Amino acid sequence: MILLHSRLSLQIFTKDPLIIDVDGVIYYRVQDAFLAVTKISDVDAATNLLAKAIMKNTLGAQTLSHLISDREKIAKEIQVLLDNITRDWGVKVEHVEIKNVKTQVNVRGSV
Repeated sequence: MILLHSRLSLQIFTKDPLIIDVDGVIYYRVQDAFLAVTKISDVDAATNLLAKAIMKNTLGAQTLSHLISDREKIAKEIQVLLDNITRDWGVKVEHVEIKNVKTQVNVRGSV
């Protein structure tokens, strides 16, 4: 089975509240091709859209410091949430990575 991946770039409002830019990667496999074509019309697009929604909700509930310090634990939680849903589509989410967490800084000059 081929390991597929989906790259995500998201802008998220954290619990702090801060605006952060986050890059992520979702690695998954189609384990049951029959389910992948009968349960959902476009398994890649659906997996990508679901990953974005779950990542935004999960990361948005965190503070920036918690997100940075527990990045791997949070990524595992996202993986489990994704896998529980995509399993019905014949898809196995193998791994989730949270990369490049950057805060946006608003610089306002005085005139």
